[in-house]
Amino acid sequence: YAMASHRREQKLVRAAYFDPLTNLPNRLSFLERLTRVVSDNCASGGLVGIALFNLDGTKLINTRFGHEVGDEMLRIAAKRLTPFKKEGDFLARIGGDEFALLMNGVLLTGHALNATRAAANAVTGPMETDQGKLIITATCGVAAREIKNCDNATDVAQELLLSATHAMFEAKISGRRRNTSNVALARSH
Repeated sequence: YAMASHRREQKLVRAAYFDPLTNLPNRLSFLERLTRVVSDNCASGGLVGIALFNLDGTKLINTRFGHEVGDEMLRIAAKRLTPFKKEGDFLARIGGDEFALLMNGVLLTGHALNATRAAANAVTGPMETDQGKLIITATCGVAAREIKNCDNATDVAQELLLSATHAMFEAKISGRRRNTSNVALARSH
């Protein structure tokens, strides 16, 4: 009985912290890790970066080709993003068609931007379906910030995530280019 109870508990924990479609950590897991990384960097003044990847056209793909094709697009995107997660980094699916990469120990903001561009380029590309070839693209926002002397790690983590979100929306506004991904860097404050 104790073994069965332990297995059930493990399944519940996994369901709470992982996305079953991509097997990546979920939003809750990402937010906890982000807060911990910010907290760990408060004393040392390390640079932390976040890249958000919003897949383009998922609603249209789900409507036109079905959710099975949309789900496959999410799995392919997760697989294409995974190699860009370096030691100390954290990759998660944080929403329906949104992924986040937490970059810990980034040396310069430009490094975070270059890593995001490389990951966006890897996500961008063809996907074979029964209905033919589809092109996956993403709109991306990246924010990087030196973390030092912070009173509340949760607030700093939320500000960093909000900056990356604003950058992602700037990338969306600046226009979609056909068959390419678009990346924007958050403005410094």
